[in-house]
Amino acid sequence: MLSLAGLLTSPALSVRWWGGLLCGLLSLVSMGSGLLIAAPLAAVAVLRLVSKISPRRDALVLLLTAFFIGALGTFLRTPTPWHDTLHAKKVAEFLLYAARYLAWPLPQFPWLAPLFWAPWFSLLFLRLRTLRVSPSPLLSLSPSSDFLLAAGTWVLLQVAAVSYSRAGGWGLPASRYGDIVALGLVISFFSLVQLAATFPARRRTFATLATLHLAVVAACIALATREVLAGPLPAKKTESVAFERSVQAFVLTDDYEKFAKSPLPFPLAEWLARIVRRPDIRAILPTSVRAPLRVEGFSEPSELTPPALIQRRTRHHTAAAEWSSPPIPDTTLGWWKIETAGPAFSTSGPSPLRVVAGSTETAITPTRPPLLDQWRAAYLPAPAGTAIFLARSDSSERWLAFSEPVEMSALSYRTWQLTKHGTWLLGAGLFGLLSLPVGAHFALRRPVHPSDPL
Repeated sequence: MLSLAGLLTSPALSVRWWGGLLCGLLSLVSMGSGLLIAAPLAAVAVLRLVSKISPRRDALVLLLTAFFIGALGTFLRTPTPWHDTLHAKKVAEFLLYAARYLAWPLPQFPWLAPLFWAPWFSLLFLRLRTLRVSPSPLLSLSPSSDFLLAAGTWVLLQVAAVSYSRAGGWGLPASRYGDIVALGLVISFFSLVQLAATFPARRRTFATLATLHLAVVAACIALATREVLAGPLPAKKTESVAFERSVQAFVLTDDYEKFAKSPLPFPLAEWLARIVRRPDIRAILPTSVRAPLRVEGFSEPSELTPPALIQRRTRHHTAAAEWSSPPIPDTTLGWWKIETAGPAFSTSGPSPLRVVAGSTETAITPTRPPLLDQWRAAYLPAPAGTAIFLARSDSSERWLAFSEPVEMSALSYRTWQLTKHGTWLLGAGLFGLLSLPVGAHFALRRPVHPSDPL
């Protein structure tokens, strides 16, 4: 989107134009179908050359840029023959999958697709009419209309690419593909805003249609959310936990035979095992499947309360004692995650477990109140230099248990902290969604000039 905005709404070779080109080049390596951005850029360039409205030099530069991005993207493209079984085999299969995809967030109702995309196709029809008759000079001169048309074309090309590569089996599109087509809903809304700006005499009509469009989209999102929360999401969580355990067990044991028979997040076990075995991949694995830092004095899972952690070594103190660990291996990431359990962590006094690095001591405190039959995670900044555990248990009634530390990046920790404010984030998103018609209303009240952006 940033690339399209920079290249289509800025003079050729200006600072913003170069920023758009940079974003376009980054898209070639940030997503598998990034090269598809070349097609809408070339289409707009040809449209501008034929209509003879924008400077011919800018249109030619845009066309050459589109060819350059397309050629470079084609050169960088990597074939994936192992995905051939997922490809669409029939035209009807492709079209049905595409219609379902365009009907997001309710893909089970493909008839919603033309309803959602009608504003954009109306804008496209009027823009093409300017090649013969100009119904409004605002539409033919505004860079914002070209941006909306190019953005919509890019989304439709993404839909076509996904529909071809994933339509095998006549199934519904996976929810993870909704992020791209969701942009199409935003583009359709602003297409109505553009039409209202183009035809001032019909602003009230288009404003009403934009409000109705937003209300229908919001209702569909609400219905889809309720449906997902009621069934697929809990099932997906259970499936994801099974995937994590399979990958984590393989990371720790390298038992491929057992790994191949386990539930996996990818259909090709050999390919996934080859990737997970790479040292550079293991260095960036998330905490849920990452190998812990090995510390002497920890044992394999036992039958003691709480339930044993899957493939994790722990230490239990069930009698009055003090213990200090051997030096903990050096850490490379910013945070540690340690599982804790036992009534010793529920007291209001000093923590029974600490990490000592030089003259610095860090108490280990679980993030939630401890329970006797469950593990509670504790997070602490990774110590600088050599560190050891210091554990103390006063009696058998106040026992404690803890696991080896697992490294966690600072970004992962901050993201986890951010997710705890999910309710506020949801509220902010809904507020932003509802503010769209309000902003459009005030934007349409001011005089519109041909050179104004959207």
